[in-house]
Amino acid sequence: MGSVKAAKLLWACDSFLNNMEPEIYNKTLVTYSYQVSTEPLSDELIERISPLRGAFSDIRPVINYYRVTRENRLLFGSATRFVEYTPNDFAAWNRTLLAEVFPYLRDVKIDFAWGRADGL
Repeated sequence: MGSVKAAKLLWACDSFLNNMEPEIYNKTLVTYSYQVSTEPLSDELIERISPLRGAFSDIRPVINYYRVTRENRLLFGSATRFVEYTPNDFAAWNRTLLAEVFPYLRDVKIDFAWGRADGL
């Protein structure tokens, strides 16, 4: 094993810093974010979801956010800093939240799902 001498050090650990450097870890806010992307939706559904095709979010403890993509997919996500939780099934987790916001999309096909912890 070698050694490195440097005037500065960059910790590139994001939310996975844990206790490697307690001073930095104690100043890091960890958030958990999970997203899904639906199948391409009809123009009628897109008009109902977001006529302006903007990006939206709410201010609940588990934040929901969404936008429509160029491919007419709904990109829907949730994020929280209050719950240290990683669901086993990102699609199922967000489907429940998606159905609360858009009940008429309860059975929409989800093509992609992903998530992670982020450090701020």
